Amino acid sequence: MFREQDTRDELGIGVIHDAFSEMLFPGTSTIQTRAKYMLFVPWIYRTHERKKTPSAEIADKARRDEVRLGNAMLTTEDTDGIFGKEAGAKLQRLPSNVCWSGLRRWGIRHFLGSQEEYHRYLDKFFIRQSSQILIPSLLLIIMD
Repeated sequence: MFREQDTRDELGIGVIHDAFSEMLFPGTSTIQTRAKYMLFVPWIYRTHERKKTPSAEIADKARRDEVRLGNAMLTTEDTDGIFGKEAGAKLQRLPSNVCWSGLRRWGIRHFLGSQEEYHRYLDKFFIRQSSQILIPSLLLIIMD
């Protein structure tokens, strides 16, 4: 039984673990090992908002930037916990995917929806932004 590799939580302890984790370290998870991603990811998305990157392109362009960020971070002495260290450009779980809810919890992200919803909504945001005098960043409170 101890050789099984699945992640079932038959005793229901995972819920308790998650509750304590959220109380002690709000907006974080065990996957997150670098707090700097909580600033780099919004910076990447804010840059794309300023460039008015279309909804159809944002996922690919943000992914490219996140992979480039990881590659740059791998040139430093401390490479533990850097996304893409092993997988490189084939990385399946991006830093933005991991810290998306934490960005909301910490008050950095205003957009209420998922990352995919944010990507789909960008074109509408750009139209609304151009028709009104001032709409702040859809994503960020800080970084301006």
